[in-house]
Amino acid sequence: MKRWLSCVVLCGLGCGTSQSVWRPAATLPHATAADYPDAPAVILERDLKIDVVAPLRTAAYHRVERHQLLAILTRGSFPEAQVRIPLDEETNLLYLRARTISPEGRVDEVKPEEVLEEQARAGTDGKGRTVTTKVFRFPSLAVGSRLEYTYAVEVSGVLWWRVERIGSEIPVRHYHLEMTLSPTISFALKTYNFQVPFRQTQDANGYHVSLDVDGVPGGMKEALSPPWQLNDPWWAYRSTAFARGRYVQAAYESWDSTMEAFAKSLYEDTKRFAGADLRFDKGACGSERRCLLDRAVAFLRDKTALVRFVTHAGTRPLREALSSGLADSFEKAFLLWGALKAAGIGSSFALVGRDPGLRFDHAFPLPKQFDHLILLVHRQPGIAEPLFVDPSCEACAPGQLADWNAAREALVLRDDRNAGLQANYQFEFVDVRGAAPVESVFRRSMDTRLEANGDLSGDWTIEDRGAKAVEVQIDTRAWLPDRWREFFTTNLHDRSRTARLVSNAPPECDRSHATCRLQARFTIAGYAAAETGRLTVPLTLLRPLDDKEPFQAARQRSVFVGRAQLDEDELTIRLPAGFVAEELPAPVSLQSPAADLRIEVSTAPGVVTVRRAVQYHAGMYPRESWQQLDALLRAQAALRQQVFVLRPAQP
Repeated sequence: MKRWLSCVVLCGLGCGTSQSVWRPAATLPHATAADYPDAPAVILERDLKIDVVAPLRTAAYHRVERHQLLAILTRGSFPEAQVRIPLDEETNLLYLRARTISPEGRVDEVKPEEVLEEQARAGTDGKGRTVTTKVFRFPSLAVGSRLEYTYAVEVSGVLWWRVERIGSEIPVRHYHLEMTLSPTISFALKTYNFQVPFRQTQDANGYHVSLDVDGVPGGMKEALSPPWQLNDPWWAYRSTAFARGRYVQAAYESWDSTMEAFAKSLYEDTKRFAGADLRFDKGACGSERRCLLDRAVAFLRDKTALVRFVTHAGTRPLREALSSGLADSFEKAFLLWGALKAAGIGSSFALVGRDPGLRFDHAFPLPKQFDHLILLVHRQPGIAEPLFVDPSCEACAPGQLADWNAAREALVLRDDRNAGLQANYQFEFVDVRGAAPVESVFRRSMDTRLEANGDLSGDWTIEDRGAKAVEVQIDTRAWLPDRWREFFTTNLHDRSRTARLVSNAPPECDRSHATCRLQARFTIAGYAAAETGRLTVPLTLLRPLDDKEPFQAARQRSVFVGRAQLDEDELTIRLPAGFVAEELPAPVSLQSPAADLRIEVSTAPGVVTVRRAVQYHAGMYPRESWQQLDALLRAQAALRQQVFVLRPAQP
């Protein structure tokens, strides 16, 4: 509950109200745990009001007012119940109020001096806008408390587009939206994953839009839930045109008008490439373009390591990436495009969504429906068919998919310049196709030796392959030896409180093959229970690193597996001399649409090996399939609670 509440209130900032003066606390709605038996809390009211003011002759602006009322239903600890409101340089905070209403009706307001500020530079290179975040906590929390806050901001300029999630990780009793737009604006609205229509009227002041949605279910406890964009109700707004006198500015009228400025920023920012030496050894390729393509990909892999995935281009010159040997995902794409261009190989930038919740709606253009940049190498002499190339996948050959690109659609931004070198941008949706990606594997193996007194010693190896290895390299790049020791020590203690880390080696990662390997040596005193004539050996070492039990009785959402992955554990126990194993766990084989489970137990003279493997299948499955998957996950978790017995061998 402690960790959850902080996240839920933060998520609640996506919704809100138009009221700057509190209603009397006694008039606010209530809820009890009986009303929502499966939820720790409920959002009673979530309101949002947007006014877009765009006069013909003066500056345009828009005002956003939010309000949220949340009720705590179950017992827990609440010291992290905080709200964070980010404000960039163009956003002016008009007011902010927050209060806690106790179960008895007592009101405790957040005082102005209790609202803190944090400042940071937005952007992956620290050179973007300054973002000031207002931070406060709710006081005097208890079961039955209601938490309420409201604030308003004003932003210069027209509201060009907006995406709003209606639901939350917890239930929303009522959602209300009001929008007022100047008559100078043409716009479009669309709802997703629900059927409630917008109400729209028009008068001399402009357009008035409203929307009310009741009874939006939450899904906080549901494991393997789809991204909210694929399951939860949400709506999108875009401005298609803005009239200023006789001049009409087209905005997000089509995908061409939506993406033209972004395409220009990709292809025409010459400062990005200033001083970047993208010459590479062409070997014996001559002018053979497929050979040059392979050389360019290898050059970039050897010259720069992927340091992080980003969602947009930074402002750092590419020469800095080359000199440091570290590049983010967008910089990787820019560097390869520049190297290919210098070698006379035609390619185009292509936008994709690594986040599976990001999908291009062909009928409703919106910017930023992507978070990754790759290349499409066109058909040309020496290259018979178009090839997608993702330089962030450092183990992928040209034409081989990265795991995060599989089953995705790309928006290709093609610059077809005419003879006069005039930019001519073309936009096309293309399915990302290619050779199968490197399989994603997460494998843990322990090779151990058991003594007759129950003590155990062994070697622990953790191996990652494919996308999992890429994530490990990025997430742990800055880890020092102490951090690695802490990682192994914590995970050993989760399996046995008497475990002791003896030694561990630094990770061995091979970017060209997308592999990472970790090794450690450990001992566990009294791991097996020694009794007269027998040893009882537990299988607690088979506890997964990510030990979240996603068990639940009911299911609200579909089942979603983002990528195919093999999750495997293997425990080998070398027995003390003179002992044989009995009462071994039974093998298990279970199948479900989303995953398959195999538990195998094998014996050899003096050795017992237990192997557990869960193969996940990427895809979206109906919520009715959860029952099978739930049974499978329970079976794989139950293995760590089992034991087997060792007895002296009969003479």
